[in-house]
Amino acid sequence: MTEFDAALLEKINRIQPLNPVMMELLQAIQSENNQASDLESIILSDANTSATILKIANSPFYGMSGRIKSVRDACVLLGFDQLRNIIYATALDQASGHGPHPRWSTQLRSHTLASAVIAGTLAKQLSPPVESGQAYALGLLHELGKQVLLSELPELFEEYMATDSAPDRGQLLSIFSEAGAIIARKWRLPEVFQHCIANALKDRAEADSYPHELKLVRCAHGLAQALNYPSPGDDSQNSFEVCLSEMYPDLDSEALLPQLQEALSGNADLVALQQEVAP
Repeated sequence: MTEFDAALLEKINRIQPLNPVMMELLQAIQSENNQASDLESIILSDANTSATILKIANSPFYGMSGRIKSVRDACVLLGFDQLRNIIYATALDQASGHGPHPRWSTQLRSHTLASAVIAGTLAKQLSPPVESGQAYALGLLHELGKQVLLSELPELFEEYMATDSAPDRGQLLSIFSEAGAIIARKWRLPEVFQHCIANALKDRAEADSYPHELKLVRCAHGLAQALNYPSPGDDSQNSFEVCLSEMYPDLDSEALLPQLQEALSGNADLVALQQEVAP
């Protein structure tokens, strides 16, 4: 490890952690014994976390716009799987919802949300299947390191956006992946999340412990790029048909494309983000 890498790793490890309530929530949602209602008292113990969860729960994507009046409503009406994904989205909002580059941040949020929608939709077509709710969350968090460092170490992201050197960009992507893996461990995310976050942007996985999930995340990332939801600084873009055939040659691209387009265009949050980044 070079002195630069060691110094950068130290900066990443010093990134301000999530507040204790959010850390408790992230741990609680990993337990198979917990129900949505069990999370209510944790959420209510912090006003900021409660407010953010209510804001996200009332977004059009969850089909409850304006109907979630309280944390109890969120816990009762949404169910555990949707509430779990809202908690992940809230953690991401707390960790990356600031910084000096709002346009890049919005573009990255658009890309990861599109990846989440694509992964959740695509998961239903696969055999062996990946659970749709988990697929959505994996897509949402697959560039966790990039999202957090854009806010916390903006000078590093500026270097990434400015370079025309493929090796330099590759090195910076490796840093984002390592940062994501560190943050995922700090958040105590499940091993499948840690693995996919660490390897989603790499050509080869270090140890492919979760091949189906990682393949799905990589495909969702590539399809989001192909469908004009690019991650900032990522100029790789195969056609939709090429990207899908490389990952899932048995799937019918002509049948799948309109399904994905409908899911993406029907997500009001994603439409709003795309309007923000439109030239």
